[in-house]
Amino acid sequence: MRVVATRQGASLGALSLDLVKYPELQRALETRRPCAWTARGGPADGRGPQERGPPGTRSVLVQPLICQDDLLGRCSSASPAGRDFGREEQEFLKAAAGALANSIRNSRLLAALKRKRDDLESAYVDRYAS
Repeated sequence: MRVVATRQGASLGALSLDLVKYPELQRALETRRPCAWTARGGPADGRGPQERGPPGTRSVLVQPLICQDDLLGRCSSASPAGRDFGREEQEFLKAAAGALANSIRNSRLLAALKRKRDDLESAYVDRYAS
């Protein structure tokens, strides 16, 4: 999995993540369901990592990005030390992830359409302009 955006810095955009090292992310993507855990001490189910998350993090929430049944990636957020995610924050991330997934899909469709247009223009020029 490749990081495409992060608040930690633009240089991390080329960072690749090995999902074997991050079983909680792998589980969220495989099940296509949100996954949350406490950054210090692991998740409530005991299956996740210990001491996982950015410095000063209390909990982490991962929401898969799904559009028309296609898994496009994941969106995650970390809460500040001292508090967990509330229900409203979890619902907000779910809604934001849905909008983001739709935007990603639309962007990919537009790019494919532009490539097809360019191919057709090229074929026309090759056939009739030569």
